[in-house]
Amino acid sequence: MRAKAIFPVIAIHANKSGECWPGKNRIAKLSGMAKDTTDKAFQDLLDAKIICINKPDGKINKKNPIEIVFDDYEDDMSGNIRFYKKIVTSGIWAVLPEKAKVVFLSLLGNMYARMEGNELSHFEVIGKASDIAVWAGISKPTAITAINQLCHITHNGHYLLEHEKLDKDIHKFTYSKDPPQWHWPVNKLNNNKKLKKIREMHYGEYNYH
Repeated sequence: MRAKAIFPVIAIHANKSGECWPGKNRIAKLSGMAKDTTDKAFQDLLDAKIICINKPDGKINKKNPIEIVFDDYEDDMSGNIRFYKKIVTSGIWAVLPEKAKVVFLSLLGNMYARMEGNELSHFEVIGKASDIAVWAGISKPTAITAINQLCHITHNGHYLLEHEKLDKDIHKFTYSKDPPQWHWPVNKLNNNKKLKKIREMHYGEYNYH
């Protein structure tokens, strides 16, 4: 789970060849995770061969970049669904709880495009909480908590995901085709106490209806 939380942070820095040079401290800050947890997550990605680096114990630089290992890599994309860089660079990814990060990525991976005529309108996915739990590899109660957290993420009237309940346990999530216009205090997210305070302010505890 921790590896999924840092992978988008690494991926948004990559060029067309899948190479990037973000430092470990930057990855930790943009992920909203402690440095030691980030190091473990980084090693998880190396072990899974999702990323590689010539000298894993060496400094990341132009001669020793992180390389993303998958075919048909496209910058700023997650499959055919856009993972907007602004989600990370604005600071929203850092304050998003870890399980909500995983559910968000799982929802994106199962979305499909909706068209209006020949124009892309938006992306959407419909599923039960149990489906989302399977996609994310977590329990249903954990998925429900994460869904609640995702549904309450808003800034200046913009939602990360639009959510509509179609039935008792059937959910529809809509994702915009346009990058979000957010700005969060990412430069101030330099310790776990501040992260915890911001999470409590913006997410807290929500009832699931």
